Amino acid sequence: RAFYLTLDTPELLYMLGDGVESDGTAPETTVSDARFHAETDDLEVWEGESVLRYPFPNPVEYYYYRSPRQYMGAIHYTIRSL
Repeated sequence: RAFYLTLDTPELLYMLGDGVESDGTAPETTVSDARFHAETDDLEVWEGESVLRYPFPNPVEYYYYRSPRQYMGAIHYTIRSL
């Protein structure tokens, strides 16, 4: 399962993911969903991508997409039994 977070304001915070070069670029072999950076017994938070425009730009406009990125925030959840 997966989910994504989006805002139409610039308050969503993230940091550069593992493997990002000092100039902010990612090596060609870096995949945005290849590593998780936080976990609990129930949940893993994986690196992902950031999108610099809202709503989502056309994927051919690759310069609006950045990866890998790590979400900086809290995720509140409840486990419910079926």
